[in-house]
Amino acid sequence: TTMTTAPAVLGNSDAPSQSPSTVATSQPSDGVGAVTFFAVGDVPYTAVEACLLPYELDKLADLGGSFIVHLGDIQDGKSSSCPESMHRRVSQIFESSPVPAFFVIGDNGWLDCENPEESYELWNNHLFFYEERTDLKWPPLGADVIHHSNYSEF
Repeated sequence: TTMTTAPAVLGNSDAPSQSPSTVATSQPSDGVGAVTFFAVGDVPYTAVEACLLPYELDKLADLGGSFIVHLGDIQDGKSSSCPESMHRRVSQIFESSPVPAFFVIGDNGWLDCENPEESYELWNNHLFFYEERTDLKWPPLGADVIHHSNYSEF
């Protein structure tokens, strides 16, 4: 699993690449409404990835994105154990991010768990509202974040 550190632009209709890129996707010609951000998913599955991820996150400071979105699956689909320690570990890793971090829940760390309800609650406690943390000294987003009233994962 590789973390892509290239910024992406909302609304880009180009097909996703199969390999990471360090080149930003094209910006709208007028620059109005462009949002540049980072995306990552399916990480950290291993202890090595957990060790390397803070270093990869640190590189984001110089790449110009406003925030990072983790697109789910904080563990591989082979494990049905979803302990609180896993959620805490991911939370601690993303404390090193120089930009605000958002998390989208994945099936591996929720529906594939022995107890999906308990895992959902752990996501709620540790990751769903991560971007609201004020102890991390992140730069302001310049926008309000509104979660769906019935589904905190949206």
